Amino acid sequence: MTASVRQPTERTAWHEAGHAVAAVLYQLPFTYVTVRAFGDSLGHITVPFDQTRSSDVRYCEHFAVMTACGPAAEQLVSGERSQWYAVGAAGDLRDVDAILVHLVGGGSALSSAHRQVWEAAEEIVRKWEPAIARVAATLVERRTLVRATVRDVLITTCC
Repeated sequence: MTASVRQPTERTAWHEAGHAVAAVLYQLPFTYVTVRAFGDSLGHITVPFDQTRSSDVRYCEHFAVMTACGPAAEQLVSGERSQWYAVGAAGDLRDVDAILVHLVGGGSALSSAHRQVWEAAEEIVRKWEPAIARVAATLVERRTLVRATVRDVLITTCC
């Protein structure tokens, strides 16, 4: 069962850990993930979108799901059952929207794609919850983690 979150930093850590674990699973590059505040952000991970792969549907789908895994992890730990975009991840929503509009256009196809991305993100977060929890706890303790540390947590938590 998911532990309750007492501090905003813990909630942010779960959010960023969701992104980081999915990025490692999908082999998407990033240098570090942090819960150090910067500007309006309480934490961040920078996973650059490779424009040369924008016609690769699988790559775009993975990128969209990774982006949604932050809000999905935050929702899991907070216990909120609101729409994922209401969890405090407006930037993530904009990024997912841009990818999905590129892939499917608008209308009902976009709504369907949003549901598929969110369901995939929730599945990853449920399956990898122990790893996300460990990454989040380590983020709270250390504030910043490099990709290799996140990968090592997955390896030691997996299977």
